[in-house]
Amino acid sequence: SVSNGLVAIKFGSFTYATTEKVRRSTYSCLDAQFYDDETVTVVLKDTVGREGRDRLLVQLPLSLVYNSEDSTEYQFTGTYSARLDEQCSAIPTRTMHFEKHWRLLESMKAQYVAGNGFRKVSCVLSSNLRHVRVFEMDIDDEWELDESSDEEEEAGTKPVRIKEEALSESEAENQPAGAVLAPEIVIKVEKLDPELDS
Repeated sequence: SVSNGLVAIKFGSFTYATTEKVRRSTYSCLDAQFYDDETVTVVLKDTVGREGRDRLLVQLPLSLVYNSEDSTEYQFTGTYSARLDEQCSAIPTRTMHFEKHWRLLESMKAQYVAGNGFRKVSCVLSSNLRHVRVFEMDIDDEWELDESSDEEEEAGTKPVRIKEEALSESEAENQPAGAVLAPEIVIKVEKLDPELDS
């Protein structure tokens, strides 16, 4: 453990399919939350992406970012009395490239994320606070990449939803009057492969 360790993460590229098609872009971090002690869940915005295909949900294993062997490489030499954005050159940067552990959040302007590693769930909230997607994540399972390419997706093939849940009528009737969801709020539940492949 290093008391002055600090690392900036630069998101380099994401592989979109098993054909090793790689798309490079510039990403800004909209929100980040610890999923568990070893993983951070991040919502990224592709600054040059198409509308509706510009948000990504990424599971960032901290073991890929930092380990004790690299500790001297990540010594922070700046000062704690100044803002970090004023001393960018003093912050060591690691560029990450992802083949797994991410998912394209289509048709949603995702803005916020919350995660619970114990329950293996991550929730994404839209920027207008009206849409919520709940992702069930099972990191222990083996995951396979989607064999489809971007051309197939653009041709109209929709990604398969493994699991989507909604309240049945009997469950909805048993809810207290104040617990009824407003009709403009949409909640989706999806089960994801652990790599969050697209």
